[in-house]
Amino acid sequence: MVTGQVWRETAMPSQLKRRFRNAFRYARHVGILGAIAPPRCRCSAVHLVQFHNSIFHITGANNVFCFLYILTASCLVAVLIMSIGCSKEDDDPPTGPSPSSEYIWVILGSDSLQMWLRDLPTITIEGEQAIRLNEFVTDSLAPEYVVNDSTNYNTHGLYAYQIIGDDGFSASGNRGYPDNTWAHFNMGYMIISTRRAIFPDDSIDLASAYNVTGMRYIVLHRKFDMARPADMAPDSDAFVEWKAVTSVMVTNTDGQQESALPLSGFVTHIIPNPDTLQYNMSAIDGFGPTSAMTWAQLQTGYWLLTSEKTMFTDTTLVGGRYRLRLLESIQISL
Repeated sequence: MVTGQVWRETAMPSQLKRRFRNAFRYARHVGILGAIAPPRCRCSAVHLVQFHNSIFHITGANNVFCFLYILTASCLVAVLIMSIGCSKEDDDPPTGPSPSSEYIWVILGSDSLQMWLRDLPTITIEGEQAIRLNEFVTDSLAPEYVVNDSTNYNTHGLYAYQIIGDDGFSASGNRGYPDNTWAHFNMGYMIISTRRAIFPDDSIDLASAYNVTGMRYIVLHRKFDMARPADMAPDSDAFVEWKAVTSVMVTNTDGQQESALPLSGFVTHIIPNPDTLQYNMSAIDGFGPTSAMTWAQLQTGYWLLTSEKTMFTDTTLVGGRYRLRLLESIQISL
């Protein structure tokens, strides 16, 4: 049996040599090599010192196996050191985004505003920081309507408000409930830590689906209020959003083709038999016709989407009272 040197390698770069030396010093210090050493390996401290000096200088016929063991052990030591270094990071509790980096998108048609939570006033509700929902709807998105440069009308009531979460959930989209009116939306607030919308039960009785968690979007939908007698339906008042009515092309008052919403479409959306009823309408300032219309007359009425006013093709329904801007409601009577 050959008892002399069986293999030697001295051409290893000095940087790698230092890495091996440090790894073995650590292993010798913590006793890893001794703890896992197989009985066949009889490497003495002298061999380890020689290994430090010449990296792969192994003596003895049986020490080729010992070299393989040391190489394997060094890899285990490296993995152990890496796992120790990473364990602190793994044990740190996750932290969510702070209010300073959080925001809500407020959307109206093609316009949108990114509302940063850090810029909005807060209130305290049962020990939780919160923001009133009305703080998200600014006049820059829904400006006031000014009449004769003297009277201002808040236009927020012209819209329905859909709250949508990060996951796309909303009370209307997923549960079939109507979107919030401004009267309801104005009373709600959002808990900052969870971005959960809350509507006070002692003021309004809304389904829990409206309490959207992780709210990310507030979408404003233009609507017409539909005022009707209490004995016609469970709810005396309702509304129909513009998106629920199919648009048509009509010839406007300037003789041009324009996309429009038939006023009759808002009625048939909630009333199955509209023929025997009477109708009227009013703008946000209360201005409108002084007498009711028949169903046949209402069917000639349209909301012009570009001109943003009402128009009737019935030649008896003329004048400013039938060309309303900012139409707010359609009244239905027996």
